[in-house]
Amino acid sequence: MFCKNCGHKLEDDAKFCSNCGTKVTTVKMIEPEIEEVKEPEVEEKEVQQPEVEEVKEPEVEEKEVQQPEVEEVKEPETEVPEVEKSEAVSEWYYVENNDSKGSFTLDEMKAKIESKEIKKSTLVWKASMTDWAKLEDTELSEFLVNEAEAKVWYYVENNDSKGPFSSTEMNGFLMSGILNNDSFIWKEGMADWSRLRNTELCTNEVPAPRVEPVSHNAAHSMPNNVKEKSIGLCIVLSIVTCGIYCLYWLYCLAKDLNDLCDSQNQEKGSDAGLVIVLSIVTCGIYQLYFMYKAGKMLASLTRSNGTHPSDDSVILLVLSIFGLPLISYCIIQSNINDFAKN
Repeated sequence: MFCKNCGHKLEDDAKFCSNCGTKVTTVKMIEPEIEEVKEPEVEEKEVQQPEVEEVKEPEVEEKEVQQPEVEEVKEPETEVPEVEKSEAVSEWYYVENNDSKGSFTLDEMKAKIESKEIKKSTLVWKASMTDWAKLEDTELSEFLVNEAEAKVWYYVENNDSKGPFSSTEMNGFLMSGILNNDSFIWKEGMADWSRLRNTELCTNEVPAPRVEPVSHNAAHSMPNNVKEKSIGLCIVLSIVTCGIYCLYWLYCLAKDLNDLCDSQNQEKGSDAGLVIVLSIVTCGIYQLYFMYKAGKMLASLTRSNGTHPSDDSVILLVLSIFGLPLISYCIIQSNINDFAKN
């Protein structure tokens, strides 16, 4: 609704114009009647669709296709070789701890022989045999290994085991002088190492050992002069005497080492008295050299069982450098006591 004076838009319930103050007169609006417009009727005419003739597909004559005949390929027949009955049949028995074991095939018996589970003296039997017989007297003997050629022997050299060797090779070592009756040897089945004279190899001819001429000085300085000393007592006396006993102990060590080396024709060291004098004059420097030399001298000696003491020359030198010469003395004295006991 609008003001008829100024044309200002008014609210529907306003009585005066908010713009010019003119009283608002209400005018009823008569809406004109609107006639309904009818849509024209359209006459439906039938539209005749043209007839479509069905198109027939041309008939195709089906011709039978003959497949070529495939000939069956026969697999070639492979002849399976017959297994010898002697290898397949379990017919062998053997005695162990007064009890029969079996039955076994020929291959199984061969494996037991090679593993030394059964030996040439083992009693064996099969159905074609009249009685039990030793393995070496049967056809199984062909599987036995020639014991003379079997490498089963070991021996000790320079505190180290060598081997394995066959009996033939060991016999050669005996003839060449590498081994003798005092050599320690071992093979599987022995409880421990044993001297050669206590084994079956002792039957071999051993050449007579060569006698070395003994010098006059060596005849008067045999290792019998070397006496065993108590290591604990030597340590106590060295402490109680404030080191004076150490000089005497060092003198004894140098003398005993020279006697042992002289008895085995090994290189000796300096005279015991000279070792003491040089150690005092050089304020202990020469003593370091003596410790190193003593370790080398001990390593060159051979015990009665054919072994050698370990080379402790570097250890003895290091202990002396760090002010522990008493420990070096103990190591040297322990090795000398081992020779004195034997």
